[in-house]
Amino acid sequence: MSATMFVPPIFLTEYREEDDMYSTLLDRMNEEKVGDLLKTLVFEESMQSFEMTLQNINKAYQKAVTSFSKLTDLVDDFHNENFLDRTENLYGPVLSSNLSYALNSLRKLLSIFSLSIRQWPLIPDQTKRSSINELRDRFREISISEGNNLPDAVQAAESKSEEHGMAVLLFDIMLFMTMTMFVSFLVTKELSLTEEKIDESERLLRNWAQETLTQLTLLGAANNAAPETGRLRAIIVDNEDKEIVESVFLSSVDEAVG
Repeated sequence: MSATMFVPPIFLTEYREEDDMYSTLLDRMNEEKVGDLLKTLVFEESMQSFEMTLQNINKAYQKAVTSFSKLTDLVDDFHNENFLDRTENLYGPVLSSNLSYALNSLRKLLSIFSLSIRQWPLIPDQTKRSSINELRDRFREISISEGNNLPDAVQAAESKSEEHGMAVLLFDIMLFMTMTMFVSFLVTKELSLTEEKIDESERLLRNWAQETLTQLTLLGAANNAAPETGRLRAIIVDNEDKEIVESVFLSSVDEAVG
């Protein structure tokens, strides 16, 4: 997957092995839908990240570099047979399989952040600040609906602008990453889940991975890469991307027939 979408690396500071978000999720997930809860929490933390980053952009970048390295190592640690066997013993084979799929999908997305990490120091400081301000303003316009579906980045791009579509896509990536790492966190702590929450987690891991990769691919097919201004950029579609979309659509048809 040849990704060239610009992503401010500030968001990588959100992903730690343990944080307050996980505690909040654990406290509230039995009373609320995990998907709805995640949308609210990730949106709130994203808006806080904008403000904190604008206070000291260089410091935020250094944190992002550290977080990116840790996140990459964590994904590699989790995507192994022993960890997935532990997942199956705790929550069953379906969740284990879906977590494996989500972690593999997350590996693909990390290439986007890797590119942004490398590009970020080359962008003029004023451009960085204006890019973050613009993205923050577009984030404020994201419509967060109830239910398990992610906000539609393709629809946002068609109805508003490419930049709005990319902002929604970035939010969707944050949701997918948080869900994947949260389930991995549950496994490391060997925390029990009700059957209802296991079923919900199974669906979110599978659907959000598929939706994120599909939207990433469709936006890349519809848009050209932006000039070197630090703005969001689409991805360049290759054969692997097309296969992902085809597999998602075919699986959707199979589920509907089933």
